[in-house]
Amino acid sequence: MNTTTADARSAPVTDQPQARQLRRSGDDKMLAGVAGGMVRYLNADVTLVRVIIAALVLFTGAGVALYVAAWLLIPEDGVDRRPPGPHPLTRTMTRTGTEKGRSAPAASGWPAVGTVTAYAAAIVAFASALMSLYWALGGHALVSTIGGYVEQFARRGGALPVLIALAATLAKLVGGLLALALVRPWGRMVPRVWLLAGSAGASALLVVYGGLTVLLGELVLLGVIHPSGSVDRTALRWHVGVWDLWFLVWGILLALATVGYWRRTATRARRDGTANRAHS
Repeated sequence: MNTTTADARSAPVTDQPQARQLRRSGDDKMLAGVAGGMVRYLNADVTLVRVIIAALVLFTGAGVALYVAAWLLIPEDGVDRRPPGPHPLTRTMTRTGTEKGRSAPAASGWPAVGTVTAYAAAIVAFASALMSLYWALGGHALVSTIGGYVEQFARRGGALPVLIALAATLAKLVGGLLALALVRPWGRMVPRVWLLAGSAGASALLVVYGGLTVLLGELVLLGVIHPSGSVDRTALRWHVGVWDLWFLVWGILLALATVGYWRRTATRARRDGTANRAHS
């Protein structure tokens, strides 16, 4: 009887339900499996979840940052621990030293974060450029959400507003290409110092501009600051929640991508500097 009791106590319990875990889907995915994993975790409709995520990404800069964060932080289905080495995106964008007959340095987490955030920054930049191009071509949708002199200028028409919108489009396209240069092979044609200085300066400008405008706009909406003139509160809410926040998120993503590029290329820069000193 004691033996039976001991066997019963030692027998594993197999009918207990396992706790549901949030994982990125490995098969039901369009990009990283974030939506597929949320559908399975929440037992929700896949179309509804993807529409919500797409709306957040397209209409708010925060949506891009949230999706990238979910991509980095939520493990993929069936993968408990990623093996040592660069992120899958990093492996497709860079050539390791092993391919050239050299031993590859151990990869850290920063290159992976830098690669993902560089692509996210490029997406944010190109989406903003697309909006500016739409306005340059005569579109008036969402112009009322800009407000102020910009809205009046755009509705008045003429060559000058078109040229300004085209210049803004070009600047944003350059910003997107700058982010891609941090991870794409053709970016190696740009000197490392120039690329670091350009991306660091651009990210600092975006963060300062976006951060200050979001902060000041929020203070006006909360009644802490009282401007002397009239305030279009609807347009101001759009600036705080979308347009200026877009620049802030873009700057943060570009800053992370710059740090990742700096960390990823530091070893190569030191090696090239040592080789140059040896030749001299």
